[in-house]
Amino acid sequence: MFIPLTTHCRHALRVLRPRALTVAVLLTAVLLLPGCVSSKYQAASALGDQPQRMDLDLGGGPGLKTRLDTVIIYQGPGSWKKSAYWDEFLVTIVNESEESITLTSASLVDYASASMPAGTDPWLLEKASQVQRDRYTRAGVNFALNTLGYAAFTYGAVGTGVLVGAAASGWGGVTAGAVVGLAAMPVTAIVIYANNQRHGHAIEREFNRRRVALPLTLPAGQEHTGSLFFPMTVSPQALRLGWVRGTNSSVSLLPLPMLAGMYRTEPAK
Repeated sequence: MFIPLTTHCRHALRVLRPRALTVAVLLTAVLLLPGCVSSKYQAASALGDQPQRMDLDLGGGPGLKTRLDTVIIYQGPGSWKKSAYWDEFLVTIVNESEESITLTSASLVDYASASMPAGTDPWLLEKASQVQRDRYTRAGVNFALNTLGYAAFTYGAVGTGVLVGAAASGWGGVTAGAVVGLAAMPVTAIVIYANNQRHGHAIEREFNRRRVALPLTLPAGQEHTGSLFFPMTVSPQALRLGWVRGTNSSVSLLPLPMLAGMYRTEPAK
């Protein structure tokens, strides 16, 4: 088993080892270094770009209004986890009716009409994104990370100055680099495991703080803003919302033509 370390962490360990410090001191010193954590659990830089506002009225149905505030993709503007293998849709749901409305489900429909439900666990979402990647590969789709999409400009969904990432990058390429084996440095492995646990719990807390927890009931005239998280999805066609008002159940299919180029190196056909 191998665990990737940052340059800062490796340097600190090289300095500490020759001094024959006690295990307790070594553990304390290294635990104070935020770099001694696997890339999977690292937060994005606090100096990262803010997400680009889209503020698109998607409709929703009689008495229900949905606004797409922004979309945050892998290492794009607004990313709060360094390597987040999921799509974050920040939405505002407004109940314009005179009755309570309960949002019961949300899913994202891709270019092939496959539907992906909103996720409730960050680690399961990342695994689902890998499954998606494999499915797209088998279908001959060139999956490109860091790509928001050509149509976002075409439809004027994103303002000028938006940062669209570089063309395709390798899946999981950010973890490349030097590694340290568990057998070689057992103390370091324990420290990294502890840091991973601590950072992992912090990511889960932030994920749940941002997430729209379903079912969500909105009283008459009320609104709610939060994030829907989906597996990485190529060329999403629509956002599908299930909701209930009184005794009536409804499904709204909200088109997303402005995102036809997501994760593609060329416009979708």
